[in-house]
Amino acid sequence: MVTWPTLLIQAFLAGSVSALPLGPMGILCVRRMLHHGRGAGLWAAAGIAVALGLWGLVVAQGMNLVSHWFTGQESGLRLGVGIFLIVEGWRGLRREPGTTTERTSPVSRWGGFITTLCGVGGNPLTPATLAAVFAVVGLLRLELDGARAAGLVTAIALGAITLWVGLAEALLRLQRRWGDAVTVRLSRGLSGLLLASGVGYLMAAN
Repeated sequence: MVTWPTLLIQAFLAGSVSALPLGPMGILCVRRMLHHGRGAGLWAAAGIAVALGLWGLVVAQGMNLVSHWFTGQESGLRLGVGIFLIVEGWRGLRREPGTTTERTSPVSRWGGFITTLCGVGGNPLTPATLAAVFAVVGLLRLELDGARAAGLVTAIALGAITLWVGLAEALLRLQRRWGDAVTVRLSRGLSGLLLASGVGYLMAAN
């Protein structure tokens, strides 16, 4: 029988794998790191981590009723996320070179957090991805009490945010090495992808 500490380690690893920066939410985190620094990017990454932790609990316990209710809100979530991505992408494309800053307002930081939380939480691929990862590490169909459920969510979220802390450090080191010209081109390319992703979210919401 697998021990509880082993399950927590498995959950931590599952969170790290599931948080790999693929898709528009990962692009949003990377672009915010390039434009606003480590803190802004990690606030957005925290939204991914929390969403993965909560979905991880649903998937691990096979809570189909919760899953069906949440995916039923998908259209509204896609609409809100799509609008935010379009605004974020458009602002990035219009930003003048050399305007990267480490400071963001609390509203902007919370905006990044809520957007990634809703984007990952409302994506029907999220539970499917987690189910595949959980099947590999043996986290499906667990019977958990309240304390252990909280522990599982925390372990998954910590795994996700740990991955992003490492990525943030690597990205900012590369940014200093690349210089402003390459950073601006990369950031504008990511902004274009965000703009296109936002349009895709709006189309999917209809």
